[in-house]
Amino acid sequence: MPITFGVDRLVNKGDAGLPSLMGVMKGGIAMIEPQEAYLKMSNDGSSFTSPHNGAWFFTETESQKEDLFLLGRGSRADYYVSGAASSAQSWPWDADNEVKDAYGIRFIASVSEEDVGTYEKKTYEIREE
Repeated sequence: MPITFGVDRLVNKGDAGLPSLMGVMKGGIAMIEPQEAYLKMSNDGSSFTSPHNGAWFFTETESQKEDLFLLGRGSRADYYVSGAASSAQSWPWDADNEVKDAYGIRFIASVSEEDVGTYEKKTYEIREE
């Protein structure tokens, strides 16, 4: 039974000092404004320099599910996370030099079940990371 792992492209913003995730990066790194950032997850090895592949994350926008990984017949390999921000962006580091709970990303696992000769996706687990 194939299992598909997906991700909700809507990201819950954490600390107020963190930049907003803007979705697909259409321009170059030099065009990123302070308080803007780009974050992408892909399973084809492409980074943020490839705007057409992977799941780009948004802050405070409409939730969009994106299937990324398939386990079972015809499965795909691992995943890769990349991103970019302005060099003028300041980061709200805590005492441990970390940004805890910066962005919350929702992962979704779906199980395909055979039903009368067709496959129907059912949500198996929803996990917040």
